[in-house]
Amino acid sequence: MPSELVPVMSFATEPEAELARHALAEAGIQAFLEGDQVVSIIGYLSNAIGGVKVLVAREHAGKAREILEEKDAGEGEEPSAGRVALADAFPAKSDAAEDAVLETDAQDAVARRAWLAAVIGLLACPPTLNLYSLWLIFRIAFNDAPMSSAGWRRFYGAVLVNLLCFAGIGAFLGGVVFV
Repeated sequence: MPSELVPVMSFATEPEAELARHALAEAGIQAFLEGDQVVSIIGYLSNAIGGVKVLVAREHAGKAREILEEKDAGEGEEPSAGRVALADAFPAKSDAAEDAVLETDAQDAVARRAWLAAVIGLLACPPTLNLYSLWLIFRIAFNDAPMSSAGWRRFYGAVLVNLLCFAGIGAFLGGVVFV
């Protein structure tokens, strides 16, 4: 580690500082980060401690500032041949795929509500919440939207809990009526 390190630039977040450190490493300048661990754990302290500082040896400070300012000024340009544009690295999903995911999430949410209503209804107030759960089960059963395997497990769990609840209510009422 160099004997005397000086800060050349400060960043609000740790990923920005890491990008700067890597840019300096590509130029052959060894750089270190100060405050990165604090900011990554407690991000709102970034301003209080002066952000994440990029430190280099005093003899490389001028060259490091030039590289980082050049990099900062050139962010609006096309990426060089060695780098990949963010849009190319993470291609956007098609609208059809995104709609299918949203439909699956919506169906899973209904199945989760049915499951929670069935279980809480069994424990708290059997007929009311179980009727609501039964209504949600019918909504899922007569809807053609896709659902994940976790959603199907919740669906069948809600059906089972509701059957147990209504069987118990029927047995209780049958015993009361025939006694």
